[in-house]
Amino acid sequence: MAMIPGPTGAEWVHFRYVGFKEEAKKCPTPVSVVETGFGGGIDLQEGLTKASDLMLRNPEVNFIYTPQITLGMGVVQAIRQQHRQASVVSSAMVKRVVPMIEEGKMLAVVSEPGIIMGRLIVQYAIRSMEGKPLPNLAAAGTDGLNYAHLNVPNKVLDKGNVVTHPFETYEIAPADWKVPAMQ
Repeated sequence: MAMIPGPTGAEWVHFRYVGFKEEAKKCPTPVSVVETGFGGGIDLQEGLTKASDLMLRNPEVNFIYTPQITLGMGVVQAIRQQHRQASVVSSAMVKRVVPMIEEGKMLAVVSEPGIIMGRLIVQYAIRSMEGKPLPNLAAAGTDGLNYAHLNVPNKVLDKGNVVTHPFETYEIAPADWKVPAMQ
């Protein structure tokens, strides 16, 4: 298996890289992890290019993780172009990935509920300004972070639940939603 880690210097990239490596060590069957370097962007072309190169140099790779969905979508294209059989797992859901999951081109995606996070940010900001308690807020120094934070539960979406997942509640704005200031 391999991971295309993403851009250099981003804290979230580092945490996902470390988490991936730690979880890979826990697999009941020992797995070989192909080391890949940090760098580049997080766009589809970056995923396509890096995955193509990775698979050409390492033909035994049959599982690729990316920390961000556009990289993952690029990996799916690289697998298709090389006529390979490989599973892709990524993070952050977009509607264009639903058919990829349904067709088995992408094994799973970890939902990052942006709508819920946005609502929580507003609620916590108001509560903080009003001097009210901030429930479930982890103190600085918790989870290796130097700032207070709230861990929002993520959900793994795969063939078994992607069709019934309420995207408009968690991460994708409803089609009729408009930002009043932009009209």
